[in-house]
Amino acid sequence: MAVKNSVPLTDQSGRSIPAGNIIISEVTFPIPTRQFDEKGKFKSVQRVIRYVFQFYSSVTSIKTQADKPIADGVKELPMGWARIMTEEEYQALQLDGSLAEVWLKDYVQSVIGGISSVIDPYK
Repeated sequence: MAVKNSVPLTDQSGRSIPAGNIIISEVTFPIPTRQFDEKGKFKSVQRVIRYVFQFYSSVTSIKTQADKPIADGVKELPMGWARIMTEEEYQALQLDGSLAEVWLKDYVQSVIGGISSVIDPYK
């Protein structure tokens, strides 16, 4: 899956990336971090989902062997993102893995604005 954006972006060299650009992410989850109190007694576990981004100018560019991801990413977004999940989110993600893409879409929209949608760029 991927996220398609309605907002143009800019690569690190200043080149404009038109609306309809695509973010494909490598998703890693859950990364547990154990939490301990001041006496060293286990308190809880914190789970983190991490995304590493690849940016493409369009769906067509994903399907073109000669077209590589946009080198060094874009100015408007970092090359990745991490989200600390609540226990409820972790349970929901186990039941419906597509939530990971919805969270990414919501994050991208919150940073760049416009409308983002979850798509399958390989169809």
